[in-house]
Amino acid sequence: MRFSMMRVASAGTVGALSEWYEFYIFATASALVFGRLFFAGGDPVTGTMAAHSAFSLQGSSAGRWAACCLAISAIRWDATLA
Repeated sequence: MRFSMMRVASAGTVGALSEWYEFYIFATASALVFGRLFFAGGDPVTGTMAAHSAFSLQGSSAGRWAACCLAISAIRWDATLA
């Protein structure tokens, strides 16, 4: 099955926008909420720094694992359609 360039461009745009939105929401939550919620035992600045370090780990490692898992599931799903 061949896809038109408009369909591919729109799918790429939707994927990029949803990724940006998730990144923005998680960054805002790590700055405002996660420090007090998960690291409440100490200094508020230390809690915010710990939340930002967790955010940086999410961006570097978890995103790659999610992409690998989604790619594998997409390949398997596409194979069942053929």
